[in-house]
Amino acid sequence: APGWRELITLGKLWHLVTREDSRGAPIWPLIVIDAPATGHGLSLLSAPTVILDTVKLGPLRRNTDLVQALLTDASRTAVLIVSLLEELPVNETLELSARIRELGLALGPVIANGVEPPLDLPDAERVLGVVAKLEAAGAPSPLVDPVTRCASARYRLARARMQAGHLARLEREFGVAPIALPWLARGVDDPSGVAALARSLEAEFARSRE
Repeated sequence: APGWRELITLGKLWHLVTREDSRGAPIWPLIVIDAPATGHGLSLLSAPTVILDTVKLGPLRRNTDLVQALLTDASRTAVLIVSLLEELPVNETLELSARIRELGLALGPVIANGVEPPLDLPDAERVLGVVAKLEAAGAPSPLVDPVTRCASARYRLARARMQAGHLARLEREFGVAPIALPWLARGVDDPSGVAALARSLEAEFARSRE
């Protein structure tokens, strides 16, 4: 049957969602699925529709109806698209959101990943201009030389301006500001990086509900 492998995956999700404890409460009140990238993700989410279009009776049809009912129930399921704030990922995000709506699935807020943290310089260009005039030579210093420091700061400022434009575009298209996760210089190679993103995610969701 077409979409059989995808349906098995979604059927396992339905099984986990519908499991209850002895009191009738869900064993897992919240389940987060890390879906595949855009193309494979759409194949996964569209599998029930493909099967429902081709199979009219039998156990496969009954099981697919249950899975499709879960996916299209906005009170139980939402798709959150994660995007970098660059032109191609943002374009892909808009195309993906349109396709998800066509499938009858609810969209949650877009998550913008790798957002440049602010430099917190009140007058950045004036400060960088002063730093650039400092002598790089002289007594040994643990600090990076002024030229490198200024180049790094200007790169971050330019990247922040570019990202702000993409953030504004996403907010216009979706009618709500994206959930912003900061760019972490040290990456997410250990629990501390995961914890930092978790704190940011929790704070952003709280802000979005205000």
